[in-house]
Amino acid sequence: MSVNENTLFDNLPNIVRVQAMAKVLGVSVKTLYDWKYRPKMRKIPDDLFLKINRILYVRTEALKRWVSCQQPF
Repeated sequence: MSVNENTLFDNLPNIVRVQAMAKVLGVSVKTLYDWKYRPKMRKIPDDLFLKINRILYVRTEALKRWVSCQQPF
């Protein structure tokens, strides 16, 4: 994992609402919802998202694992 990936996840709680995570990642909220509801297209981990009281959250540990496993373009 590169230094950038390590600092990306510094000071984040264990779960983050998709709106906040979209800002951190620099993607749209719609992209995160696409990842949730079409996970096979990007090989999204099953444990990446958590839904509590109809609110969608992202598990930061699962995201960190997934990002570290991605191949660079």
